[in-house]
Amino acid sequence: MMNVVDIQKIQPKISDFVSDPDQWGISLSGTGAVYRLERKFSELVGHSYALSVSSATSGLWAVFMALGIHNSDVITTPYTWGGSLSGLMLAGNRSVFVDIDRDTLTLNPKKVARSITPKTKAILAVDIYGHPCEANLLRKIADEYGLLLIQDCAQSFGAYFQGHHTGWYADASVFSLTVGKALFAGEGGMIVTKHQELYDRLVWQTQHPHRQMRDAPDMPINELAMNLRIHPLAAIWAEAYFDSAFACISVQQDKCFSTLEFLDEENLIQSKIPDKNKVKPSFYALTIEPRCEAHEIETILKENGWACMVCVPSITKPIYNHEAYISLSRPERFKQKRCPIAEVQCRDRVRIVFPKT
Repeated sequence: MMNVVDIQKIQPKISDFVSDPDQWGISLSGTGAVYRLERKFSELVGHSYALSVSSATSGLWAVFMALGIHNSDVITTPYTWGGSLSGLMLAGNRSVFVDIDRDTLTLNPKKVARSITPKTKAILAVDIYGHPCEANLLRKIADEYGLLLIQDCAQSFGAYFQGHHTGWYADASVFSLTVGKALFAGEGGMIVTKHQELYDRLVWQTQHPHRQMRDAPDMPINELAMNLRIHPLAAIWAEAYFDSAFACISVQQDKCFSTLEFLDEENLIQSKIPDKNKVKPSFYALTIEPRCEAHEIETILKENGWACMVCVPSITKPIYNHEAYISLSRPERFKQKRCPIAEVQCRDRVRIVFPKT
């Protein structure tokens, strides 16, 4: 799902930036569009602090570094894109995979609690395909065991769970602005948190000293900080499309819910329809567990007025079966338990794709 780029909408803003003699401040100090975009995310999620970064992948790494989570076990899902896990692994941690819920494809809270050990320091939940995880239950577990809750919201901009925008329950949530996302700005990411100490450390570790002096004045200047700043033009782009992105999400939600309701009435799917009173996925991708062959689903939908294509989703095997993961995790000598529900969903799920509008 991606907004069609309206050049006329952003061209004047880009021209203003290029001709602005103080443009360095937007990039190095996080002013202008960078500041305004961060405030929009802060208000959306309902937390005090938001920090723009170069990508969601780098943002997740920065969160683990700023939280000081190293050489620890992190409970997470095997049903996700590898970028969700690269940050925790690069920070020197071990992924402890827990099986997913069959319908939401996100971490099953009941199984999370059983996997906690003294080595566990955090839970990394992923809102896969734009469906929010059951963050309220994960929050209770994290609080009970003294763990941190980190949420990968890369695909769930515009999704809501129990009246809150996704990410609200987490200690830190990370969003993506890259290709295909509901809020697309070429590249970029956003970290949102309610903790000032975490925000200060994120600024100290990822931003230019100009911004460090302003936003984390009690910390010593860090000229060794990683340059993870968002590109200023990406911030300008994202700010320009922020509000209109929700209109596109609303259209996508209506289309996906009506499709699911039809398939359910025809008894063509095994997966349950999300409860609208509880959750509103952003539907980054619409996937189903069909009761028949994929081509039959496509034929029936087309015969009933849906212009669509049914194909294989992007996730076709659990992360722990990827060669790169096996290679990178081998030095850890870390034995991995199978996650049978995730494996079945990798095998049986299909994706319904609508034409771009």
